[in-house]
Amino acid sequence: MSATRYGFIDKKGAQVIEPRFEAVNGGFSEGLAAAKEGGLFGYVHPDGSWALTPRFASAQPFIHGRAVVLNAG
Repeated sequence: MSATRYGFIDKKGAQVIEPRFEAVNGGFSEGLAAAKEGGLFGYVHPDGSWALTPRFASAQPFIHGRAVVLNAG
């Protein structure tokens, strides 16, 4: 059995970020999306590169330049 993975598509349905994330919390907000990899959340750019590497137990979308996160550990 394979694990479910999440990615992103554009408005035309074309895949823009391959399904590699364990979870995604919301979508893109203020240019970043909260995504889970290796059991932790971080934030990715629209091209799939990490803006903030995974290090949070939980992460919410950015609003007015800030996001709610729960530190791991």
